[in-house]
Amino acid sequence: MIAAIKRLIVFSCLLVVLAFVFRDGLLYYVWRWHEKTGEAKKALSGYSELIRKYPDSRWTKKAREAVDRLKK
Repeated sequence: MIAAIKRLIVFSCLLVVLAFVFRDGLLYYVWRWHEKTGEAKKALSGYSELIRKYPDSRWTKKAREAVDRLKK
């Protein structure tokens, strides 16, 4: 039982670290999901935030393309 709890804690910590390290990519996919589910206004706002907060991210180009796509 204790070993299972320890594994769960380690796994949870690992997920938090990965989410922090890859936050720009995770944000891109969150906004992509909003776009796909018909929440274009929310997606546009999110993509714009991603571009502003992470201008050097590898996801910025895709976010800009999404902004252009949504503004048409």
